[in-house]
Amino acid sequence: MERSKRRRNYTQRHTEGVDQQTLLMDAAVKVVAAEGLENASTRAIASAVSPAMSDAVIYRYFGGKDELLLKAFLRSMGRLYDEVRRRSGVLMEFSLPFEYRLRFFWHSLWTWITAHGDEGCLMVRFLVSSGFNARAVEENRAIWRPLADKIQGFYPDIDTSALMSFFVETLLVSSYPVCSGLKEDCASASEFGFRRVLGALKELVPSIGSDKAKEREKLASKVFAEEMKSVAEENGKENNKENISITRTAVGTQPAR
Repeated sequence: MERSKRRRNYTQRHTEGVDQQTLLMDAAVKVVAAEGLENASTRAIASAVSPAMSDAVIYRYFGGKDELLLKAFLRSMGRLYDEVRRRSGVLMEFSLPFEYRLRFFWHSLWTWITAHGDEGCLMVRFLVSSGFNARAVEENRAIWRPLADKIQGFYPDIDTSALMSFFVETLLVSSYPVCSGLKEDCASASEFGFRRVLGALKELVPSIGSDKAKEREKLASKVFAEEMKSVAEENGKENNKENISITRTAVGTQPAR
């Protein structure tokens, strides 16, 4: 009986700890988005959770502000990674021109990041801060490495890690004025970032749209078959419905010039 009670108490304390960490990371995201990284003090973050909360809780669960901000940043990057995976099905619709596929992939991610503006602000502000040190760089790369390695499988002559970093950073920086409330969301802002990405891809992969690209796409479909199956299982039918909807829209849309 006493052993069962101790187990329940341990489980309760563990759950409370996890919840506290989540609340503190959520608060850090909001404070950084509203006040900036420099003004995101431990006192401000703790107060954002509860006026009665002591900032000593941050030191208890994270060891300090720097570790809390790093964990919040990596969590947001992990969420963005999951969205990239979830929305990448449209890139496999090889019956459509590459620019169509990339456009709808980009705009779907733009919609997600601008709808999560606080996280977008945190990611950008952390990327340009002194906190983005060697450890942060490596842990961020570890998040994106599985996808970069898969792409490397059919583009062995390209630094896919650098290309992916460029894509993600362009998405974040282009959407930052919208995420931070400095600018209204508009098609031209999203289009500017898309054009940068498309231009870089055409420069790095001149074969895009050619017969050689079609051969690589056949290889890509094999490489990503397991990935797409995994994503479909994670998201169920909703993901398939979204990709079908995007594809149908793309068929009737001409790319901007």
